[in-house]
Order: sequence, then structure tokens, then C-alpha cells
Amino acid sequence: MNNLHFERFVHFSNVNSLMKISLGLIFFTMISTSLVYAETISADVASFDILYTTTGMTITGIESDTESMSLIFSVDVTDLNGKLNIILDRSFFDSVYDNVDYSFFILADGDESIFEEIEINSQSRTLSITVPSGTEELEVIGSTLDNSLPIVLVDSNDNKAAADKAASRQSSSRQSSSRQSSSRQSSSRQSSSRQSSTRTMWPWYYSTR
Repeated sequence: MNNLHFERFVHFSNVNSLMKISLGLIFFTMISTSLVYAETISADVASFDILYTTTGMTITGIESDTESMSLIFSVDVTDLNGKLNIILDRSFFDSVYDNVDYSFFILADGDESIFEEIEINSQSRTLSITVPSGTEELEVIGSTLDNSLPIVLVDSNDNKAAADKAASRQSSSRQSSSRQSSSRQSSSRQSSSRQSSTRTMWPWYYSTR
């Protein structure tokens, strides 16, 4: 009888151990999945990107001011008037009042700057700003600014140059293939022409073959 009780005790101990191990593995899997999901979300929204293009100027830096609800660009203008086009994500920076779109206010070294809003939709607003020569600081003032993530400037000039270079290579490759194809076709036509001329000059030779 004692042996029977002992065997049952050992059996139940083994079952309890297996259940604890199983529950531990399940808990570990749930935590790992949650961490991976959280890392994926944070990676997807790691920064606010501002796409821009410039003509006759460069952007050397950017900072945000939550008190004045503005973005402040450090610039270097090399032409008489520089041109800056920027695309602003409305979830990050916008100018609205009572759900109505309002114009941004832009200052170049404290003086009002000329600009035009060239595109607006539910996701973004695109501004084209004229920046006078000698300007060092350009401030774009709105009404809402999310300062929870870092701001990243994305120069679309570089992307366009890379795209143009790739398109140029593809065009050159197509032109080269076209020239080779034309050369082969021309050679074939010339060969056929020579054969036709030979037959015209010596028809008796080919009539006997």
C-alpha cells in the first residue's frame, strides 16, 4: 500500500512539473510576441520625416519650438533668392483653427517671407517658400506641433538625382541595344542587297544552280 501511495505521489509530481514547464513556455512566448510587436510599431514611427527640395540654398539644420508652434530651419542662401519646397505631414505639424485650414506664417530672420501653398490634402501640405539672400534662419509657424519624435530632413534633390541617374543608365542601355539591333538589321539588308546585285550581274550563274 505504501508503495502504491508513493507511486501516485511521484506521478502527480511529474504531472505538476510538466504543467509548470508548459505554462512557463506559454508565458514566455506571449511576452516575446508582445516585445516583437512593440519593437515593430516603434520602428514604423521612429521619426517625423520632412521631404524638401532646394534651389539656390541649402538647409543646415532644423529644430522645433513647441511654445511658438513652429519649425525653425537653419539655411544658407547662395543665390539672390533661394527656393525651398517642403512637404509637411499634417499629423505632425499643421495650421488649423476650429477644423478649418489656415495659412502658415513664415519669417526669414524675423521678416515676413513670401510663400505659396502649392498642394494640400488630408495627409500633408506642401509649401514653396522664397528665401532672400543672406537669410540664416527661416521659421514656419503653425498651430499644432507634435514634438514626441525626432525630426528627420529628407532631401528629395538627392533622391531625384539618383532616380535621374538610374533612368539615364536605362536609357543609354536601351539606346545601345537599339543601335546594335539597327546595325544587325543594316548588315542583314546590305548582305541581301549584295546577293541581289550579284544575281542581277550574273543571272546565268544562279539559273544553272
